[in-house]
Amino acid sequence: MRSFILALAASIGTALAAQAHFVFVVPQADGKVQVVFSDDLGPDENVSIEKIAKLPLKAMLADGKTVDIPLKAEKHHLAGDIGATKPQVLCGSLNYAVMQKGMDKPYMLMYHPKAVTLGTNAAEAARPLKTVVEIVPIVEGGKVKFQALRDGVFYPYAEITVILPTGSEQGKRVKEETGKAGLTKEFSEKGTYGAWVKYAEPKAGESDGKKYEEVRHYATLTFELANAAVPDLPESFSSFGAATSDGYVYVYGGHAGKTHSYSVETTLGKFRRINIADTSKGWEELPGSTKIQGLALVAHKGIVYRVGGMEPRNAMADKSDNHSIATVQAYDPKVGKWANLPDMPSGRSSHDAVVVGDTLYVVGGWCMNGAGKDSVWHETGCSLDLADSKAAWKEFKHPFSRRALTAAAFNGKVYVIAGLMAKGGMERGCNIYDPKTGEWTAGPTLPEGRMNGFTPATVVVGDQLLVNPADGKIYRLKGSEWEAVSQVKTPRWVARAVPFGEGKMLVLAGATGDGSVGTCELIDVK
Repeated sequence: MRSFILALAASIGTALAAQAHFVFVVPQADGKVQVVFSDDLGPDENVSIEKIAKLPLKAMLADGKTVDIPLKAEKHHLAGDIGATKPQVLCGSLNYAVMQKGMDKPYMLMYHPKAVTLGTNAAEAARPLKTVVEIVPIVEGGKVKFQALRDGVFYPYAEITVILPTGSEQGKRVKEETGKAGLTKEFSEKGTYGAWVKYAEPKAGESDGKKYEEVRHYATLTFELANAAVPDLPESFSSFGAATSDGYVYVYGGHAGKTHSYSVETTLGKFRRINIADTSKGWEELPGSTKIQGLALVAHKGIVYRVGGMEPRNAMADKSDNHSIATVQAYDPKVGKWANLPDMPSGRSSHDAVVVGDTLYVVGGWCMNGAGKDSVWHETGCSLDLADSKAAWKEFKHPFSRRALTAAAFNGKVYVIAGLMAKGGMERGCNIYDPKTGEWTAGPTLPEGRMNGFTPATVVVGDQLLVNPADGKIYRLKGSEWEAVSQVKTPRWVARAVPFGEGKMLVLAGATGDGSVGTCELIDVK
């Protein structure tokens, strides 16, 4: 009987713990914000948000000013827009209700949600608001500690519950008994954390005709521990080549002008790289060559290969005179020079290229023939054996005529994803080429999105094939479908993605509805 009673008590305790809900403010990558009433950072479909609908949410700006953020009640959360204000901290306080459980004394329940917005630097993130109770993140050496404060000073010997970010222990809660300075242990996993702390204030009062003997404050925090920053590129551009080789990321060329405006002045011939292990030195200038865009850049056995591209031959004030080139060059970092390889069978731009084994495969694209001449859409791909110095290009048929596509080498096959079609329209489908059999098969279609078929960025990280289209989400190939696993802060297209250390991908530059960007976003996709 005693064991039964103990088991029942444990079961009831677990049920009560599962029913504990808190108000969390959760910034989104698209400049929006969600307010949830939940036991984690996601909306709880089984809980009414009616009692938190009057939360006064405020945005704390970099200059110290405060603005109100209007919230709209959705089905299971409150929604707001913070994109225009670009705050560093979001916060609010809410008198929830006078509560009483069993024979316990009546108390006023108050919530104090707070969120540090994405991209806020460590110093600003740790600046206290000096509210009744709060949690601040202390970031040092790429790790974070959480500190409880009361009225802006240490809240010693508190219990902070930490919700771990996405990963092997996603959603796991860790209770931390803090010390004299109110600090938890260090956490190193990158991603979005949630945390809460309780403070019981011996203060009596009355609300809505109900008396209470104390106020129970629950402060929550939402905070993203970001990966080490990668410096932005010196210019804003799109339609370029990028590759990772021997601990460096290489970037070549690109379009730095307005959309559909092409000239010698708007096309880049810059060649740069950055050290993955030490990004503090920034982007290193390397010897460039032809000013081109719409090219492919691949790496194999320490050599970087530049494949094709579009070369404008007109000045900005003149009529466009765009030519697709057949040039293929190899850059050896040990020598620091470019060497010519055999030209492709014809000019090609707006294509992509990958290496499977020792063979370079080029797919898609078109051949632009200059002012007043029609462009020819390619119906074949071509391949070159990089291990044979005397090898010549071989052509092979592909079952599509597309450009502005993306490709990846994955599990020994060539995945060709999305693109613009010669017959018009945009394609979100996938074609898979098996070099061993020479056969093509159909792969899964990317999720719907107005621009998702236009030059998404594709990368292979470890054993994962990942695609980042215009909707900003990062999709992973899972069986025969695409699974959303993360999201960039700045959705873009005609960008590039490359592997960046273990379990990480780097999204570089690209175009947005407001023009090109030079930003680099590092995402952990382990």
